[in-house]
Amino acid sequence: LGIPAEPLFRSSYEKYGEEEGKRKYKERLEKSARNSYKTACANNVSKQQLELYNYLVESDKNTKFILEEVFLNRIVDIYDKTNNVLIEFFGDFWHTNPSIYRKDYFHPYKEKTTEEIIKLDKDRLDRLIIETNANVIVVWEKSYNSIDKTELINTINNFRYNKDLKRTILWI
Repeated sequence: LGIPAEPLFRSSYEKYGEEEGKRKYKERLEKSARNSYKTACANNVSKQQLELYNYLVESDKNTKFILEEVFLNRIVDIYDKTNNVLIEFFGDFWHTNPSIYRKDYFHPYKEKTTEEIIKLDKDRLDRLIIETNANVIVVWEKSYNSIDKTELINTINNFRYNKDLKRTILWI
């Protein structure tokens, strides 16, 4: 099993082992989320991801949302534990949003094309769905910045509450 690239998780994993490292990392992130945007951003949680998390928490006090949950040795941005829904916030640059980047665009840091990055992301989401039996919501940065937040939260909540959906990905 590989260790995620996130530096804080990697250091916790190496220092405490997989289970204890996961627990310590989650504690650190939850404390960061409570403290400030600045601290959370230092832990690889984007300002927009934290905003989305806070909107969701405010919209539904009866749901247990977890910021930065680990599944299959990979970090999922937001986990709705109550409804078993994984929520990913995809930054346009790092995930090469296909509405912005041509499929042959070569990412300078990932050293892959848009098409390759999208396939890797989709494969990862498919593995998560199979392993967790969860539904998945992917929110693109571009969409997040352009959509009314009430409309966005309503769309997410309607998907989360739909018990007829099984192993489905909603792309926003």
